[in-house]
Amino acid sequence: MIQRKDQTQFYYHIVKNNSVILSNLPDDLLPEVNDSLAEAKLIKCKVRGIEKRQKKLPVENGFVYLCTYDLSVTKNDFKKYFDILLLLIPAFENAVKCAASPSFDLVKKIRHNVYDQLSHILDDMKFISAIEDIPSKDWNDIRDYSRDKIFSNPEEAAAAVLRTIKRTAIALSEFDAYERLGSSAEPELKTHLIHKVVKLSLQPYLFDFWNKNVKINFGESYDKVLIDYELINLALGHFWNNATKYVSQGSEITISFSPYGKDMITVTITMYSMAIKRDEIERIFKIGESGAYAKKAKLDGSGIGMYYIKECVNRSNCTFQVTPGDKLATVKGKTYALNTFRFLLPKA
Repeated sequence: MIQRKDQTQFYYHIVKNNSVILSNLPDDLLPEVNDSLAEAKLIKCKVRGIEKRQKKLPVENGFVYLCTYDLSVTKNDFKKYFDILLLLIPAFENAVKCAASPSFDLVKKIRHNVYDQLSHILDDMKFISAIEDIPSKDWNDIRDYSRDKIFSNPEEAAAAVLRTIKRTAIALSEFDAYERLGSSAEPELKTHLIHKVVKLSLQPYLFDFWNKNVKINFGESYDKVLIDYELINLALGHFWNNATKYVSQGSEITISFSPYGKDMITVTITMYSMAIKRDEIERIFKIGESGAYAKKAKLDGSGIGMYYIKECVNRSNCTFQVTPGDKLATVKGKTYALNTFRFLLPKA
């Protein structure tokens, strides 16, 4: 609620187009709004049985209401506060529109994802160098302390480093995707070896696949493609991040390369992963959407990975296709299928 330095309380209620855009008015006082006039008069509140000053003024497609129970507020002071409230209405309306827009929702999801990755990075780094665990006598030798801790448990230290590499890649990709997808700049098309592009995008996620005992079968290719490397790397990075969550434990991922007609190269990825219904293929590319089986298994995340993949691929003049597997298998309550994913990229 609006408060002055002397803690005077003001209650406000702003309605535009039949929607409340800002209010701190208690529910029990809502009936008082209907009886209010466009003059800042002192009246006796029917609800609380004490005097208050209030005013209700019609504005375009709505009204503004303000009241206070502090009788030390003069009529002129009240009018000043009311005028300030009127001046702020455009800002309130703009904030409501922004909060309702898809881009605002996307920013919230990006912030959540980045904070999540950074918090995990900090946790892993604390294993290597937990400041709070270092005796004060060793503060001047933090490097030696951290080295001894790494040597005492090299496997966990290596795992922490590998997780940090992946989480850093994800956090950076969130910023890169938002910057590139929010730009109207033309794609920067250059020649790249497709085998190297896919391999580099996959490397940060290898530890997660190893953790799930997933074998990677990586085919050979010497073909060159004409792509915007940053966009395709973003798309592949989000694909592998999704794959680490949805691939079946102890299964295999096969990556192959083949020509498609005269002008395209296809990167085909097959894996036993979370089943996808054919009638939801288009929907899962929308922000905030996940497949039915992923939701049932409680593996649905922020719902922006597939959106990023489709947008990045399209902007690089490429194509991404999803072919769901027909034979379903249930493992520990989760439903999987042999799904096929294809990236179609122009030949250089």
